[in-house]
Amino acid sequence: MGKAGTTPTGDEGVYTAVSQDRGLTLVLSELTWETEFFGRRFARLVIDAEETRDFDAEGLAEPLQEVLSYGDRNGIDLIELELDVSWIHHSHLFEESGFRLVDTKLRFVTLKQREGMEGAPPQKEDIAFVSPDMKDELLDLTHKAFTDNPSFKSRYTNKRFFSRSETERYYEAWIENYMEDGDALFAVMRDQGKIVGYLVYAKTGEHEGKPLYKAGLAAVAPGYRGRGIYFSLGSFIYRNLPESEVYLDMTTQLSNLSTMRNLIKAQRRLDRVQLVFYRRREDAPAAKPV
Repeated sequence: MGKAGTTPTGDEGVYTAVSQDRGLTLVLSELTWETEFFGRRFARLVIDAEETRDFDAEGLAEPLQEVLSYGDRNGIDLIELELDVSWIHHSHLFEESGFRLVDTKLRFVTLKQREGMEGAPPQKEDIAFVSPDMKDELLDLTHKAFTDNPSFKSRYTNKRFFSRSETERYYEAWIENYMEDGDALFAVMRDQGKIVGYLVYAKTGEHEGKPLYKAGLAAVAPGYRGRGIYFSLGSFIYRNLPESEVYLDMTTQLSNLSTMRNLIKAQRRLDRVQLVFYRRREDAPAAKPV
């Protein structure tokens, strides 16, 4: 097929396009959980390249159009694409193909030890790991921090792709999944019996031979912000790590300047910067209101 060839991999929901003479492979895989949860067909496009900076527009454009056409013909409603920031010079090709930038991810990875942790200043509030009776309060705080917070921006609050009810259901499911995850470290702070903040680290695998925990959702009630609660919750988790030495993945958005400054100030190591794009098929159904 000339410079580009497209071939099904044989796996259900997976399709591959290859630019053979440029060492470029594009793989489109259906996202089963998102498809079932939102009732629309979601897929992820992954680009594997030998060298990201040496492709001309033609070398990328041809296999990109082939794999997107396959997705459109087979009813994929929304395609997610995460690109390393080194691909930013090719962003116009994705935008011309219908992709829109919806999020950014800065990943900081740090080696942490359980022993020898410096605790945060003493707090009068109580900190403990999550329990089932906290669910309703946690969901209420989550909606205040994310779905009902106009200053918070995320791909899941983007009205072009998700309805408000879908956003609410997504964040509720996120909390419920964390609560059911036996490996998650879900710390909650209370003040006079009221939940005023939480922080979650989820175990996601290994990094350089050691356990890797990724920071997930974190929220602090409006009246308690600026009091070091996030750091107190983090110190509690660090003192109670199941392993003596772990890697922590603290991924934040480029727009979250305060968190980014704190991570840099704390000498966290920047591992990667990623751009997140979404593409919705032209005749795809709109976000569902229920």
